[in-house]
Amino acid sequence: MTTIPGNRHAADAEYSTEALREWMESEGETDATMLAVALDSQAQATLALAHEQRTANLIALLNTEGRCGIGAYYLREEIRERMGKNHA
Repeated sequence: MTTIPGNRHAADAEYSTEALREWMESEGETDATMLAVALDSQAQATLALAHEQRTANLIALLNTEGRCGIGAYYLREEIRERMGKNHA
């Protein structure tokens, strides 16, 4: 799985899934280990999607409000950060 730039939940999901799989390898494939991997993956995926939806909502707000001035600057900066574009 590749991470989504700017979305820390996607990176967290990759890390925690890897850690849980290592645990599964040491403990063996039990109901508990399989359930833990599935639940963690589901939770992280939901958080990653919520992050992306919030970013889309901020973009829509910026476009529909026709914001200008300082408020638009901060909205654009947050959008750029959430999209992983602040690596200038």
